[in-house]
Amino acid sequence: MVDKTAIPQGDKLTDRVLARLDLLVQSGYCTAQELDMKVKTKLKMLPELDALNAIDEINAVPRAEIRNFGSYFMGILNRYMRDAIYSELTI
Repeated sequence: MVDKTAIPQGDKLTDRVLARLDLLVQSGYCTAQELDMKVKTKLKMLPELDALNAIDEINAVPRAEIRNFGSYFMGILNRYMRDAIYSELTI
């Protein structure tokens, strides 16, 4: 669920989001290169909780089912962005 009062992270990802991304890489789920600037820029646009939830959501998908990690993750992030915009419109 999107928090209507939450604000985007801004210029930098929060420490919690960076730590969660690092766990994805350290676990072998993805490479640091797959977490490119497009992904990180989109994550910065989300509130911290939404970014963490998106990371958890992709981590829950078996890696063998993902052909293109970047595109798949961007799809999840775009959905969170749409949910955030929709919730703002319905305030």
